Amino acid sequence: MLAADRAFSQASAQRGMRAAFADFAHLEAVLLRPNAMPVVGLASVQHFNADWPDSTYTLTWEPLGGRIASSGDFGQTYGTYLLQPRDTTLPAQQGNYLTVWQKNQQGQWQWIGDTGNLGLQKTGPNVTAASDQPVQKRGKMAPAAPAARR
Repeated sequence: MLAADRAFSQASAQRGMRAAFADFAHLEAVLLRPNAMPVVGLASVQHFNADWPDSTYTLTWEPLGGRIASSGDFGQTYGTYLLQPRDTTLPAQQGNYLTVWQKNQQGQWQWIGDTGNLGLQKTGPNVTAASDQPVQKRGKMAPAAPAARR
């Protein structure tokens, strides 16, 4: 699944965000973006993304981790993204993302849910870098998440 996420990013860099999001999407994909209602279904995702002129920037991302369900056909990845304008006088934007994946009937991973947040702070009082470390929430320690299944 992490390899699929990396291939998805590489497709975005090579062919553009719109093509990559269409090529890797499940037919029932759901896209969540700020200040917008959920975008549901591949045709709606393609219509929504048509408003983004991806010839003016390159969108890439790097997965930092993920989890696969015990069924082996559903999971999620998370990481950081970089939106780099082709006009070098404009600043790049960074953020984080969460992508939900489902295997299709041919056994290939397709994204079925995607969301991201602009802004990236790499350190802070409630942030840990490793998924097997406890995360502090509201003054209490939550149990560590289980290690990713491989």
